[in-house]
Amino acid sequence: MSKLEWSLYIVETEDGSLYTGITKDLERRFQEHQDGTKGAKFFRTSPAARMRFSISRLLHGDALRLEAAVKKLPRAKKEVLDKIEARKILRKLKTVRKTVKTKKKETTT
Repeated sequence: MSKLEWSLYIVETEDGSLYTGITKDLERRFQEHQDGTKGAKFFRTSPAARMRFSISRLLHGDALRLEAAVKKLPRAKKEVLDKIEARKILRKLKTVRKTVKTKKKETTT
């Protein structure tokens, strides 16, 4: 089984709000958000209307880091986010992580 099984997604609600999350099954998760059954509490006031963006084939840790980074973006950047830009953000996060690990090793030796 591939470890590249996670997806990051952005859902737009009926009132225009944006929600960012990660999942292993985009279709199931979107349906849960629409139904209000097992979806996030976020959707109790306004149901999910459409899938605005998704990027798949991510490792779990990468999906979590990318989700945190995307949640910090201003709405305008989330609205125009594409797969190329998402991959750039992920590469940047990985570079920062490697730099931090290297610095920690230098200070402990």
